[in-house]
Amino acid sequence: MWTPRRGFFHLRKGVKFHNVPPVNGREMVAEDVRYSYELLKNKAGYSSRTAAIKECRCLTHTRCGFHLHLPDPNFPLNHVTLLGP
Repeated sequence: MWTPRRGFFHLRKGVKFHNVPPVNGREMVAEDVRYSYELLKNKAGYSSRTAAIKECRCLTHTRCGFHLHLPDPNFPLNHVTLLGP
């Protein structure tokens, strides 16, 4: 469920990283999403893209929760399209 300031994403089971170090083909989990957000939030070129996010939490092994600073009903669509390289 998504509200204007909070929501979550489910990770599809079976999605794996490439089979190279350091992840060696393991399955992607919610902690990977949280780690990526924490890594990018202060990095030049990405900080403006993550500015709306107040907090990213791992709710379960396959579910990430986001809490936003301000309401943004377009966040789910904008977030998945803007954080790419």
